[in-house]
Amino acid sequence: MRANRNNGLTAGALPPNSAAPDDAAKAAPPVAQSDRGAGPLAGLTALKADRAQCMSARPSIRSTTKAPAVMSHARADTSRELTPVEARIAQTFVRPEHLRAIAAAARAGSFAVSFRASGQLSLKRLANGAPAKGHDILEKTIKPGSVQEVYGADSERRLAQIERADIDGYVGHWGRDKLLGLYMGPAANERDTPMLFGALRTTPSGHRYYPVDHDDLEGSLALLKRTQGPSGTAGSFWRSLPYTGDYDTHDMINMAGHRAPVPSGSRDEHRIMRSLNVAIEAIDPIRKASSGSHRLIQHGPQHNYVAHMRTNEQGAVIDEAVARASFPLAMCDRGTWSVIETPEALAAFYRQHGVVLKEKWREKRANTFTA
Repeated sequence: MRANRNNGLTAGALPPNSAAPDDAAKAAPPVAQSDRGAGPLAGLTALKADRAQCMSARPSIRSTTKAPAVMSHARADTSRELTPVEARIAQTFVRPEHLRAIAAAARAGSFAVSFRASGQLSLKRLANGAPAKGHDILEKTIKPGSVQEVYGADSERRLAQIERADIDGYVGHWGRDKLLGLYMGPAANERDTPMLFGALRTTPSGHRYYPVDHDDLEGSLALLKRTQGPSGTAGSFWRSLPYTGDYDTHDMINMAGHRAPVPSGSRDEHRIMRSLNVAIEAIDPIRKASSGSHRLIQHGPQHNYVAHMRTNEQGAVIDEAVARASFPLAMCDRGTWSVIETPEALAAFYRQHGVVLKEKWREKRANTFTA
């Protein structure tokens, strides 16, 4: 779901006519003051109150991505009140507790990272403890858009059934004209949930899914919903079993030294991914950085997707939805969050911070880039 537009979309940024001391030599002209009628740079405007609050709160620390230090910074930030911009971001991009942890990691590690919108439904399922799908699962989450795409004129009725069954926000296994099932995470296994495991089927790509009857959702979901957890009770345990979406990053930028998006598969890419996952784990222990299913940064940034596929997965189908940039983006630059609405605003962010790009944005073709 697209977040509502809002005046003042930078939390903790510097005044619009100034730049950070280490950016001054390379700063571009100031961005627009407001995103209403402000032209192509809408989305990089500043909230003065948030700027003052975040500037005074930002500590001066050495750059670090070592796990103990990152976890310490993340835990120290858990009770901080969100700024208005951060509160907007927490509605649709990342969960509020994770937002604080990400900010702490980016500040400690001197990097910037941006995120595509996860959507409120995925955030709801992450709160339920659901595992996060990697890029090897290409099917879509169950949400109004995907239901409309499959069911067409019947989508309103089907969506109401899905919402009553409480399976919206999970990753669906789709047929040509109907929902076939839910992708299941590793907690649905032969040892821990034998009855459930026996009911699972396998997709052509080798992933296990729980089959559903779209004409009898509640009846077909009965086995899943009565599956018992480690404590021996059912309750809401089942909600933690199917996959939901992960956090898709768009940029990972090293802001120390030579400023540039980190190369695909590089030590810097792995360093930043690890730092983000470790910070999230510090305040949300189920999201272990070592867990292939529950860590939330599952892969490198969208900026590197095409390069990664060409280098590491030759012959694999490139998912155009992943390769295409989508806006708005939520940017965390060394602990300061902002919302970037357009490709032009993102290009302005790069210019202001002296970031050197390998990929060139074609601003006249709003949501594409070339590798």
